[in-house]
Amino acid sequence: MKAIVVGAGFGGIAAALRLRAKGYEVTLIDRCADIGGRAQVFNRNGFRHDAGPTVITAPFLFEELFSLFDEKLEDHVKLVPLTPWYRFVFADQTTFDYGGTLEQTLAEIRRIEPADCVGYKKLLAQSKRIFEVGFVELSAQPFHQFKTMLAQIPRLIGLGSYKTVWGLVCSYLQNPKLRQAFSIQPLLVGGNPFDTTSIYGLIHYLERSYGVYFAMGGTGAITKALSDLMQRHGIAIKLGTTVEQILIENGVAQGVLLEGGQVIDADVIVSNADPAFLYSKMIEPKKQAIMTRSKLKAASYSMGLFVLYFGTTRQYPEVAHHTIWMGERYRELLEDIFDKKILTEDFSLYLHRPTATDPSFAPEGCDSFYVLCPVPNLQAEIDWSVEGPKLQSRIVAALDRTILPGLTETITSDFFMTPQDFKTDYLSQFGAGFSIAPLFRQSAWFRFHNKAEGIKNLYLVGAGTHPGAGMPGVLCSAKVIDNLIPSVNPIKRAGSKEPSILRPHVVQSPSEAILAEAENTLATKGRSFYWARFFMSAQQASNATRLYSFCRYLDDLVDEEHSAEKAAQAIELAEAEITAGHSTQPVIQDGINLMRECHIDLVVVLDLIKGIQSDIRLKQIENDAALLKYCYQVAGTVGLMMCKVLNVNDPAALRHAVDLGIAMQLTNICRDVADDAKVGRCYLPISMVGEMSMAQLMNPDLETQVLVINGIARMLKKADQYYASGHNGLSYLPLGARSSILVAARVYQTIGTQLKKNKFNYWQQRAVVSGPQKILVTTTAFIQAIFTRSFWRPLGYLNSAKQRPFSDFFI
Repeated sequence: MKAIVVGAGFGGIAAALRLRAKGYEVTLIDRCADIGGRAQVFNRNGFRHDAGPTVITAPFLFEELFSLFDEKLEDHVKLVPLTPWYRFVFADQTTFDYGGTLEQTLAEIRRIEPADCVGYKKLLAQSKRIFEVGFVELSAQPFHQFKTMLAQIPRLIGLGSYKTVWGLVCSYLQNPKLRQAFSIQPLLVGGNPFDTTSIYGLIHYLERSYGVYFAMGGTGAITKALSDLMQRHGIAIKLGTTVEQILIENGVAQGVLLEGGQVIDADVIVSNADPAFLYSKMIEPKKQAIMTRSKLKAASYSMGLFVLYFGTTRQYPEVAHHTIWMGERYRELLEDIFDKKILTEDFSLYLHRPTATDPSFAPEGCDSFYVLCPVPNLQAEIDWSVEGPKLQSRIVAALDRTILPGLTETITSDFFMTPQDFKTDYLSQFGAGFSIAPLFRQSAWFRFHNKAEGIKNLYLVGAGTHPGAGMPGVLCSAKVIDNLIPSVNPIKRAGSKEPSILRPHVVQSPSEAILAEAENTLATKGRSFYWARFFMSAQQASNATRLYSFCRYLDDLVDEEHSAEKAAQAIELAEAEITAGHSTQPVIQDGINLMRECHIDLVVVLDLIKGIQSDIRLKQIENDAALLKYCYQVAGTVGLMMCKVLNVNDPAALRHAVDLGIAMQLTNICRDVADDAKVGRCYLPISMVGEMSMAQLMNPDLETQVLVINGIARMLKKADQYYASGHNGLSYLPLGARSSILVAARVYQTIGTQLKKNKFNYWQQRAVVSGPQKILVTTTAFIQAIFTRSFWRPLGYLNSAKQRPFSDFFI
């Protein structure tokens, strides 16, 4: 099947790659001389300039695109972390360096306003909460159905999304300069901090979590690497070509009309054009949905950009890579730009000095600069042929007086772009720098949909659609359509591996034989779960059973093989097949199918396999940290996968699921000390019980009994803490599944209770929960649940030390 992507900005590039990975024959069309959209590269007299985006964060979004084809970003692009991320220079010439470690940022805050250190930590915590919903859950979530938006409204209100970014920052920080510094981020995506929804406050945590980078060679190095990637994998690229119209018949997009009159047919069309331009110029109004026309009529647009490029015949080593140069006015200036739409004498600037990191951007002994100045878009009737040179002169003079002394004498090879150029070169409606503005009333369902309203086979990516502008936003918009467009048979490339599990495939229903085998596995090897699943829906129970069978099969590859060499070979083969996305073994293939159906991340399954592989050579666990990591790998991962099986994606739920998995594994370890010793393994840490031989564990003398019993008691106490966290996460689950997981957890916890009743004599009898006990535990659990708040409403994360280890291995 054929797909056309109109526009080679980052959203279009990502869409083209994702479609190719799905098996489409893809053609990417753009009117510019190179790919990248606004990320063009200008070369003047030995000075190089990235024309568009320069701030790189969330590099994993680029890594994903290379991983679609079993390649690595790091093999093609070198990303260098920056410190500071930005240097703020205020009107009184005081500075604030933002970025680096948390301690470095707090030291800078303390230098300006010590009292705001606590406030910043609280702001960062709130930003994390917003990030975990707004980015982790919703950035790749399609919002073309209103019910999706309705379902999120209570959570968005709970996060305070009705507030502005300025209002969010002011609720935590008091110093005027710090308020400006920490509210400036919406301007990087075209929004006024005084109007932009506080959802964009997630940028603080995004930067803190993933850092800010510069690509050696500039953003152009990234577009070059992506261009090469596309060409290596068969994507056709047509540059210098303008699409004039999307061809639609009977409500179905069927091709495109080029500016020269050529028609290209396609089964799927993805537009990376500005949606406002798409619907006003490229699609006839009568072929559009009423809602689309209404959005277009009511749209508010982002500001325009005046971008000045120049070199200097000397260097300014004291100037940071990224500088935010603040004018005397803040709110009033933004009102003039966004609301009054007037060009004033004053301004604030973003200054990019790439030669601070990469000297190749300028001749030896020189610097390369890019200055971005927010200005009104073309809805203001400004004659840029007159005002452009005037504004350049004012900017150069201001920089000369402040951070670039002598600039008027050293500036060279200078030129600029105005909103008029954005309209002409990039077909941006009203020359807006970032399409429509990031207002709450223009977010999610209220934004132009990724799946075109009323037109089949037409999809949208880029700044003007969900989730919004900025490099992470437009890359995520391609992930949205990846969730919407069906796959075709992926093309196997010569010399390549089988298609990666990361790529979506057409999924087949499991056979009756597979379901019967999974049922038997659960009934014979997972009796507690077999009992507990009664309360799930039929589909939930079926998928949960398949998941157990898959995980148990992987575990048995090691546990039921006496030869360590053969066990290693078997689990390595399984790992390779799962990564490739195809297996000749029916249980593994069904597990792969389940991963696709339920969007289970490959990295989680690989973590499980790492834990299973560690059993092959294990003699005794070293310490508590190693124990917890092992429990996460072999059981916490199963909790994560179970959440996916139950269609639960809340980050809080995932952490509680990991806790519950760890609790159950700790219980397993305590129950199975003797059985594990028989196969030569001990999971009681050396740091807890000392070094133990297997003979000691199977036939313990009095001294060994005391050590091991104390160790088991400590581990069961630790398990109870994790069970508590697991119980606090139950309310995130669907009610039927919630009941089943409650029962499974209580039955497992009762194993520990039985151990205590048996006086921890693990070497004499194995602790089990009988059928009548299970009935009693189930009944008691339900009676208690009725009056337990956490069963009905989320309590949030537990504020305890046990959450901290997940920073090392929790995805």
